[in-house]
Amino acid sequence: MVVIRGMGGQGKSQVALEFCKRTRGKPFDTIFWADASSASTLNQSLEVVSERLGSRSYEMPDANARVQYVIRTLQNWPTHWLIVYDNYDSPFAFGRPLTDFMPQNNQGMIIVTSRYGDTLNLAEDDCQIELPGLAEEEACGLLLKLGRSLKTDDATTHARRIVARLGYHALAIAQAGAYIATR
Repeated sequence: MVVIRGMGGQGKSQVALEFCKRTRGKPFDTIFWADASSASTLNQSLEVVSERLGSRSYEMPDANARVQYVIRTLQNWPTHWLIVYDNYDSPFAFGRPLTDFMPQNNQGMIIVTSRYGDTLNLAEDDCQIELPGLAEEEACGLLLKLGRSLKTDDATTHARRIVARLGYHALAIAQAGAYIATR
């Protein structure tokens, strides 16, 4: 279990997606992505997974049965698998713990992305990834590039003040850069 935590727009999903791309086929033969932004979206995602795993909805008309089918199937999966529970930002809206949706198997790995601070407790200390904001130089470079600004001393001074006010937050900097480019 790995938890990637950070503010919205920090790139949690992108980090998980890049990990999936780099590990597809080696070591993970099977990778699934589930939207964990709510209990209903997670159930819907796992229902799609159940179809991919070969279940037939007419054999299991109940959504909960299809979710349990996924969990049981992955618990017995003979090769390495990975499932990403993306955007687990509102644990209290679930009504039951996320661990109820997690297969237990030595062949599998689970990644959870979340804005919620206590989500880190789902993983061991060495499997908790906290995404910080960008470094000042990277943040200024991004703002100047997206804002189509020349890298002059004056522009860099203004960029430093702007990115500091934006908390070095990548999404906010990208939006500010786009705004600057249109002005």
